[in-house]
Amino acid sequence: MTQLQFLAALLVISVARQTQAQQLGCTNSDYIYLGSKCYKTVLEPGKTYCEAKNVCKSDGGRLAAMATPVEAIAVLSSIALASSEGTVQQQHGLWIGLNDKKEENVYEWEDGRKVSDTIDLFGEQEEPNNPTGYEDCGRIQQNMWWTMWTCRDTSAEGYVCEMVTDCPSSGNWARLRNKCFHLAKTSNEVDFFHAQGLCQQQHPQANLAKIESMSELNRIVSVMMDAGLGSNDALWFGATDFVSEGSFIYPDGSAALPLSGSHVFSAANEDKDFSLVKQNEWLTEAWDYGDASGYVCSIDLSCQLSWQAVDNSTKSCYMFNEQYMDWYEAKAKCEDIGMHLVAIETSDEHQLLAQYIKDNGIPYPWTAGNVLSGSWQWDGLDLPMNLPSVWAPNQPYPNGFKCAYLNANSGGLQTYNCNDADESICEFRLY
Repeated sequence: MTQLQFLAALLVISVARQTQAQQLGCTNSDYIYLGSKCYKTVLEPGKTYCEAKNVCKSDGGRLAAMATPVEAIAVLSSIALASSEGTVQQQHGLWIGLNDKKEENVYEWEDGRKVSDTIDLFGEQEEPNNPTGYEDCGRIQQNMWWTMWTCRDTSAEGYVCEMVTDCPSSGNWARLRNKCFHLAKTSNEVDFFHAQGLCQQQHPQANLAKIESMSELNRIVSVMMDAGLGSNDALWFGATDFVSEGSFIYPDGSAALPLSGSHVFSAANEDKDFSLVKQNEWLTEAWDYGDASGYVCSIDLSCQLSWQAVDNSTKSCYMFNEQYMDWYEAKAKCEDIGMHLVAIETSDEHQLLAQYIKDNGIPYPWTAGNVLSGSWQWDGLDLPMNLPSVWAPNQPYPNGFKCAYLNANSGGLQTYNCNDADESICEFRLY
């Protein structure tokens, strides 16, 4: 048994002990939560790559990626759980979200990540063999390697879909950008480690909260006020330096850094290594048993698509709303989760988004572009639209329409009636 098979077996065992998919944030009960996403393996032969992709899309998902070890193990576990014998037996493989349709021998996942930047499971004997240029779509084989096939081939014995998770449907979780937060009041005081355990009882992927921006801190304070907590009430969150004095980390091992305008981590104290959050400040001087009124948990969600500037100066996270709504409703939907309608500020970002909506069948998603104030600008950023190449030919057209969507056919922005219903793209800057 290979190491990957062994890890997959362990994950299958752990999944068997988890609660139902709906409780774990899978909005479709046919999916099961594995790793950090929801997966569905369908052992149904006879579908082309595009047909399998469309089934996944109809669920609100996409063909699965195996870009990281966690994703690879999750996909193999999904296949094993769907197989009657608990192992991968499919001779002709299963479709996954791997293809080189944009550029020959440049292999990408459906979410836009390139294989050159991720793990590679083609293997020495399984390198893509595509002399004619027609084998553009990928499958996972029974030997756990990837192979490329003609996209119209129907010999695949099924396919694997993935769905980016949302906040759990039970437990009063609140979403902000790519995180979910849960606040719990306790009748009795709980210590830091008890609170951490209670978070993981709430959800397998939850920890005491990571608070990494002022908007997250403000959201938690708002929830505290709504819960009736006073200015003197304090809740555990995840930052601690009990491992190494003065070096604060979160339970997942990531660094906990101070925020501008907050009081967190202002002083080291060898006896008080655990962190509490109050409505007007963060505190670090607390013993593990502290004077806590409860605790705050968080779960990290994946971005559906991300983009980083060439000079690494900025990085954005995108989420696609496939509900049809007018521009004003789409704007409010993004703002409800701490995001804004997408603002396309560079040519590289424009190219990425235009290709993504074309490949994923999102024909006319709303952007932040509008002329409601008298000049074209990006809503939410109050920035002028200074990138002429972002517009489709002969746009913006002086037709009285005051909002702009991204046209998948032309790849450019096009003016449209703000009151018409379309899909939309939400964005926020990771940094």
